[in-house]
Amino acid sequence: MKKSSLLFLIIISFMFWLQACHNRKIAAAKPEQKNILLATGIASKYPGDINIANDKEVIFSSSFENDFKGWTSFCDVCDIVNGDTLQDRSKVLRIIATKHLNTGGDVIFRFPKGEDEVYLRFYAYFPASNVTPHHFVKIISYPVPYFGGQAGKKPCENKYFVLGIEPTKENEWHFYNYWQRMHSWQTYRGDPDSSRGPNGYYGNTFKADNQVPFERDQWVCVEARVKLNDPGDSNGEMAIWINGIKKGQWKKGHPKGTWRGDHYLTSGEENMDPKPFEGFNFRTIDTLKINQLSLQWYVSEEHAIEGAADQNIVYFDDIVLARKYIGLKK
Repeated sequence: MKKSSLLFLIIISFMFWLQACHNRKIAAAKPEQKNILLATGIASKYPGDINIANDKEVIFSSSFENDFKGWTSFCDVCDIVNGDTLQDRSKVLRIIATKHLNTGGDVIFRFPKGEDEVYLRFYAYFPASNVTPHHFVKIISYPVPYFGGQAGKKPCENKYFVLGIEPTKENEWHFYNYWQRMHSWQTYRGDPDSSRGPNGYYGNTFKADNQVPFERDQWVCVEARVKLNDPGDSNGEMAIWINGIKKGQWKKGHPKGTWRGDHYLTSGEENMDPKPFEGFNFRTIDTLKINQLSLQWYVSEEHAIEGAADQNIVYFDDIVLARKYIGLKK
């Protein structure tokens, strides 16, 4: 074979190899664009969310066009602002945590009647300068009169539970939960060890695998579901959707994973003995209900000093709490 022909074949082979590598990179960078079906729900019947509050399955909704109307309470550092600079939104909720001065605050909606199952949808916007918050949005069951839970303590049976929906430092999402059957962080088995301190229980972490990090300076739609168990069973459930795509579900028998202290792992080296998830035993009496939503922006001092900004800000919009799946605002 002539040298020129051999050189030509080498060049052509190299070009095909480069194209194959490029295609693989595209596929790896955009896994969500392959055969993804966006979930549809209540919002599909109400373009622009107009009149969505009138749907029989909706418990509460707020786009902050009427300021804090309908909300039970709001913090001193919470205000309603014009969202024109936030991708042409009208009114949005803004919460500011100022370094060395305060840790932020929350906006709360309470529904004393309570529910056994709820779906929540909210849109959030994180400026690029923000640190990751210490804690974020919560779906809660508290007794009446209401009181906050105790950090580091496992709730007494049927006392309360907290489902926390939180961003991670990698711009992904996890649940951070307190309930009566939670695991301790102090041992691999999840048992408390008094030699390691008096506070044996902090929120248990559940993180869906294979997430694509959300972008800062963009609105992200987060949806969550929590279903309480029937007394005497562990058939409680929870699930999460990001931008209309279901990312994770935890229920009796699914997924398979391994408890390591306060983390339920479904991948990685420490997922050494995966077994079907046991489900959630949130309660043993049916009078314990879901009765509070908190849009929380808690930036502790230890988190605030990790960033250069003096103020860490979050924006919320288009909140819907319902008994059925909600879906993206159309």
